[in-house]
Amino acid sequence: MSQLTEPLQIVIEPATRSLTVGDIRVFLSAKLLALYCFIALHDSRRITVDSRFVSDINHAMRYVNYVWHLRGDVRIYQTFGLEDESDVLHRYYHNLQPMTAKFIQEVRAQIHATFRRVLPPHIMDAIKIHSDGMKGRCTYHIAHSLKIALADNTSASHRRCSNCIACE
Repeated sequence: MSQLTEPLQIVIEPATRSLTVGDIRVFLSAKLLALYCFIALHDSRRITVDSRFVSDINHAMRYVNYVWHLRGDVRIYQTFGLEDESDVLHRYYHNLQPMTAKFIQEVRAQIHATFRRVLPPHIMDAIKIHSDGMKGRCTYHIAHSLKIALADNTSASHRRCSNCIACE
């Protein structure tokens, strides 16, 4: 296998809930793509999950907004204590539960399982969500060397919001 000589480019396509690396398109559920975007579009492409992170519901709000934009399954909202997508649309976050380390770990494992099925190992290793694996305070990150772009495929049916993938 050849070495990667230039940075890989990932194009995130919200309309198709996929990301494209080179000529390979990887389809993900809204739940999975939302977590990848949550980290990839975060400051420094890095999050540190500790007690402060878990107690801050702003992270959960940002994540469920990504899910909403990607037209995710209603069950994901219920995971976070919301009734359905209308709670996100109307910003009714009174019952919103925080984003937990367990949730992030499980979704990350599902993302990596999908990547392993579809991508060559050297590409999977380059675009995966890395973890430092520390207990009690875990840092997740996506490599800075990647070029990450959002597909410009917003249409008239685009759901405008203040905190979605396309509106960020």
